[in-house]
Amino acid sequence: MCQYLEERFSALQQHHELTFYVDAGGNLIVDIPKHQCEHDSILVLSGHLDVVPPCLNIQPVVEQVDGDTIISSDNTTVLGADDKAGLTPIFEAVS
Repeated sequence: MCQYLEERFSALQQHHELTFYVDAGGNLIVDIPKHQCEHDSILVLSGHLDVVPPCLNIQPVVEQVDGDTIISSDNTTVLGADDKAGLTPIFEAVS
């Protein structure tokens, strides 16, 4: 996932002045210069790429309930959706 995000941010560098790097802990850090922001405050968007061991070999169960799609675990793993769902709006905000 980190490699994928690095590739996406590389593509954004063509249109935005930003820098990014992976630190010694494996964290992807993206810096967007303040002059590209519409406000005077520093804005920090934070998410995580790691998942806990029960996320290995995820077997999601997809059900239709009253016209809604419900995605849940098969109870042998966890979905790990907290970090995956958190990264999506961060990427959308900077792209």
